[in-house]
Amino acid sequence: MRKYISIMLILTLTISLIGIFPVKAANGLSGSGTEKDRYLIYTSDDFLKIKNEPDAHYMIMQDISLPSGFVPFELSGSVIGYKEDDMPKINVNLYSESSTSSNPLGLFSKLTDIGYIKNLHLTGSVTGTDYVGGFVGNSSSTATNALYNCINEATIRGNNYVGGLISYHTAGKIENCINLGNVYGKQYVGGIAAYVNTVYINLCQNFGNITASLGSVGGIAGRNYGYINECFNSGNIKGGTHVGGIIGIVNGKRDSTELYNVGTVTSTSSASNNDCGGIIGGLSIGGSRYINVKGAYNLGDVISAGKNFNPIAPSYTPFDNTNYINISGGIYVSSDKKEDFYEGTVAVYENDSNLNEKINNISKKYEVTRNNSNLDFTGDILSQLGAEMIIYNGYKKAAYINKNNQAVMENMDENDPMVVSRIVNGTLMVPVSFVCRAFGAGVLWKPELSEVVITREAKEIVFKINERVAYLNGVKTDLGETAFIDRGRTFVPFRVLCEFFEKNVFWHDSGIVVISSNPVVPSQEYIEKAKGLWIVPAEQISSRVKSAKPGDELIIANGIYKDVQIDIDFTATESLPLTLRAETPGLVEFTGTSKIVITGRYIKVKDLYFNEAINDSGTVVLFS
Repeated sequence: MRKYISIMLILTLTISLIGIFPVKAANGLSGSGTEKDRYLIYTSDDFLKIKNEPDAHYMIMQDISLPSGFVPFELSGSVIGYKEDDMPKINVNLYSESSTSSNPLGLFSKLTDIGYIKNLHLTGSVTGTDYVGGFVGNSSSTATNALYNCINEATIRGNNYVGGLISYHTAGKIENCINLGNVYGKQYVGGIAAYVNTVYINLCQNFGNITASLGSVGGIAGRNYGYINECFNSGNIKGGTHVGGIIGIVNGKRDSTELYNVGTVTSTSSASNNDCGGIIGGLSIGGSRYINVKGAYNLGDVISAGKNFNPIAPSYTPFDNTNYINISGGIYVSSDKKEDFYEGTVAVYENDSNLNEKINNISKKYEVTRNNSNLDFTGDILSQLGAEMIIYNGYKKAAYINKNNQAVMENMDENDPMVVSRIVNGTLMVPVSFVCRAFGAGVLWKPELSEVVITREAKEIVFKINERVAYLNGVKTDLGETAFIDRGRTFVPFRVLCEFFEKNVFWHDSGIVVISSNPVVPSQEYIEKAKGLWIVPAEQISSRVKSAKPGDELIIANGIYKDVQIDIDFTATESLPLTLRAETPGLVEFTGTSKIVITGRYIKVKDLYFNEAINDSGTVVLFS
C-alpha cells in the first residue's frame, strides 16, 4: 500500500468550510476557457479536467498537490499561474519505467499546437527512462509552444534526453525560466532543456547540479540546435564527454549572446574526445556544425580527466569554414594561467584585484527572488560574516563553501549522495576528505595501520579507525567519539578538525554550523531565518516539536524510515501553522509499522510517502 500524504489539519471542535465561487461551466470550472476568460483551477480535481479539454485556456489560482498515480497528458492550449511574482506551486511525484519519445514524461506529456505554460513553480520529483522533463516531456515539431516565467524545483531523473524544465523542445521559446532542481541522466542532459532545435532560450538561469554519466550535458542545454541568449549557470555541471557550463554539445549552425557561468564544470572521461569547456562542451561530429558566441564569461573552475578542455570551449579538429566555435568578447578565470586559444577572449587571473567586482557585476545581472531562498540567504551569511563554510548539523548532503565571496554548494560526496554528515551520540561526524579538500589539507589513508593522516603546512593529525583518540603532532587528543568508516568514507568529529585547522565555529540549534577564521557573531536576522532551515532525521522530529513555535517548519531529512513513530503535540494558529514536511517531496519514505500521531490544532503535514506501512492503530492518527 503506497499512500501520498499532503494534508492541512485544522483541528477544532467545529469545522466549517465557506467558499464563494463564480458561476461554473458545464465541466464544473469557473470561466469559459478563452484566453480572456480562463477556466479557474483551485484543486487537483480541477487540474485533472484539463485532460478533457486540452486546447482551452486555464489559470491556476493557488498551490496544488497532484495525487499519487497522476498520469500526464498533452496540452495544446495554455496554463498560467494567477500571480507572476508569487506564482502558485504545483507538487507532483511522477514515475515511469517506460518513458519514450512517443510517451514522454513531465507535468504535461507534450506541448502541441500553440500550447504554452506561464507563471508556475513545480516541486516534487519526475523520474523516468527517456524524454523526461519537469514541466514538459516533449513538444510538437509543427507547433510554436513556449515556457514563460516558470521555476522548476523538482528533482529530475532519467536516462536519455533529461531536462529540468523540458526534455525535447523542437520549436518555440523558453524565456525567464529558472531551474533549481538537480537533474540526473546518462546523456543529453540540461538544466533547462535536454535538446532544443529551432528554439530561443532567453534570460534563463540554472542553479541546480546537472549530472550525466555519459555526456552531452550543459547548465542550460545538453544538446543545442537553438538560439541561447543572456543565460546564466551557477550549478555544478558534471559528465563524461561534451560537458559545458551553458551548452553541452553544439548540433547545428546558430548564434548566441551573453552567456555566463560561475559553476564548476567537470569531465570525468579521459578519452581523446572528452571535450569540456566553461561555456561550451564541444561540437557534434559531422559537417556544418558551428556556433558564434558574442559575450562568453566563465568564472567557474573547469576540471577534466582528459586533455581537450578550456576555460571557454574546447578545441575542435578540423576547424574550417563550416565547423567552428567563434567567441568574441570573452572573459575567464584561469588559476594556472592557462590560455584559452580563442581570439577575442581575455584571461582574468584569480589574484586579479578587480575579480570580485567582475563577479559581483555578473551576479547582480542575474539576481532572482525565490520563495525558497536558502542559497541566496546562505551566500549573504558567508559574505556578511566573512565565513568560509556552512554545513548542516547532520543529514544534509551538501555544504556551502565561500569561493571569491560567493556561496558555492558542494556535495559531501559527488559519487554517493548518501554520504552525509551525521550526529552520533551528540557529536557531529563529517567525511574527512570533504572538509580537508575544502580547507586545502592533504589526506593519506594507511590501510595497513587503519589510520588517516591529515597534513596542513607544518601540522599533522592522525585518526585511528574505531578509536576515540587522535594524535596532533604526536600529542594524544581525546576525540569524544570514535572515528569510523561508512560507505567507504572515513568519518571523524568535526570539532577536532576545526581545532586542527584553527577555525572558529558557530553552532545554532536550527541545525546550521558556520566555520570561519574570525569569531562568528551572526545578526538577529540570521538567527530568525536560520530557524526555518531545520533538516533532521524522522527520529528527531518529536523532540524538535518541544522547542518549536507557531509558523515554524520541521523538515524531515531524505531517507527511508522503518518502524518510526512521530508524535506531534502542538497548538499553532490559523495564520501561523506548524508545518511538517519532507526535505524533498517524494524522497522521505516510511515503511513497516511507522506512524504519525498528531494532537493539537493547525498542523500542516505534506510531501511524505507511506510505502507498505501497516499499523493496527493507523498510519496517521489525529486527536483534537
